[in-house]
Amino acid sequence: QVVEKQLFTGSWDKKVKIWDLNSGNCLNTLEGHSHSVTHLHVTRKHIISGSDDLTIKVWDRKTGACIKTIPLGESPKSLKVLG
Repeated sequence: QVVEKQLFTGSWDKKVKIWDLNSGNCLNTLEGHSHSVTHLHVTRKHIISGSDDLTIKVWDRKTGACIKTIPLGESPKSLKVLG
Protein backbone atom coordinates (compact mmCIF):
# COMPACT_ATOMS: atom_id res chain seq x y z
CA GLN A 1 0.00 0.00 0.00
CA VAL A 2 1.32 3.47 -0.90
CA VAL A 3 0.53 6.40 1.41
CA GLU A 4 2.20 9.84 1.34
CA LYS A 5 5.20 8.72 -0.76
CA GLN A 6 5.78 5.74 1.50
CA LEU A 7 5.34 2.08 0.57
CA PHE A 8 4.22 -0.39 3.25
CA THR A 9 5.00 -4.08 2.82
CA GLY A 10 4.40 -7.27 4.75
CA SER A 11 6.20 -10.49 3.94
CA TRP A 12 7.01 -14.13 4.67
CA ASP A 13 9.88 -12.86 6.85
CA LYS A 14 7.28 -11.90 9.51
CA LYS A 15 8.03 -8.19 9.19
CA VAL A 16 6.22 -5.04 8.14
CA LYS A 17 8.48 -2.54 6.40
CA ILE A 18 8.05 1.13 5.57
CA TRP A 19 9.92 2.34 2.48
CA ASP A 20 10.65 5.82 1.17
CA LEU A 21 9.55 5.87 -2.47
CA ASN A 22 11.94 8.67 -3.41
CA SER A 23 15.15 7.18 -2.01
CA GLY A 24 14.20 3.49 -1.94
CA ASN A 25 15.47 3.28 1.64
CA CYS A 26 13.76 1.27 4.36
CA LEU A 27 12.58 3.78 6.98
CA ASN A 28 11.39 1.32 9.62
CA THR A 29 10.97 -2.41 10.22
CA LEU A 30 8.16 -3.56 12.51
CA GLU A 31 8.72 -6.92 14.14
CA GLY A 32 6.31 -8.91 16.28
CA HIS A 33 4.49 -11.46 14.14
CA SER A 34 5.62 -15.07 14.44
CA HIS A 35 4.50 -16.09 10.91
CA SER A 36 4.08 -14.46 7.49
CA VAL A 37 2.38 -11.07 7.27
CA THR A 38 -0.42 -11.54 4.76
CA HIS A 39 -2.51 -8.35 5.00
CA LEU A 40 -1.88 -4.65 5.57
CA HIS A 41 -4.01 -1.55 5.93
CA VAL A 42 -2.57 1.90 6.58
CA THR A 43 -4.35 4.91 8.05
CA ARG A 44 -3.03 8.35 8.94
CA LYS A 45 -2.11 7.18 12.45
CA HIS A 46 -1.92 3.37 12.31
CA ILE A 47 -0.67 0.37 10.40
CA ILE A 48 -2.83 -2.73 10.77
CA SER A 49 -1.26 -6.07 9.88
CA GLY A 50 -2.78 -9.53 9.61
CA SER A 51 -0.67 -12.66 9.82
CA ASP A 52 -0.66 -16.43 9.52
CA ASP A 53 0.19 -16.41 13.25
CA LEU A 54 -3.59 -15.94 13.74
CA THR A 55 -3.31 -12.34 14.95
CA ILE A 56 -3.97 -8.80 13.80
CA LYS A 57 -1.60 -6.17 15.14
CA VAL A 58 -2.18 -2.44 15.34
CA TRP A 59 1.00 -0.35 15.11
CA ASP A 60 1.56 3.32 15.79
CA ARG A 61 2.60 4.65 12.39
CA LYS A 62 4.83 7.39 13.81
CA THR A 63 6.77 5.35 16.40
CA GLY A 64 6.44 1.83 14.98
CA ALA A 65 5.30 0.51 18.37
CA CYS A 66 2.76 -2.31 18.48
CA ILE A 67 -0.15 -0.89 20.47
CA LYS A 68 -2.57 -3.81 20.25
CA THR A 69 -2.61 -7.48 19.32
CA ILE A 70 -5.96 -9.06 18.46
CA PRO A 71 -6.00 -12.88 18.53
CA LEU A 72 -8.04 -14.66 15.86
CA GLY A 73 -9.21 -18.24 15.62
CA GLU A 74 -7.79 -18.59 12.09
CA SER A 75 -5.59 -16.81 9.60
CA PRO A 76 -7.20 -13.62 8.29
CA LYS A 77 -8.73 -13.95 4.82
CA SER A 78 -9.03 -10.19 4.27
CA LEU A 79 -8.52 -6.97 6.18
CA LYS A 80 -10.60 -3.81 5.87
CA VAL A 81 -10.91 -0.91 8.26
CA LEU A 82 -14.22 0.93 8.32
CA GLY A 83 -14.92 4.32 9.83
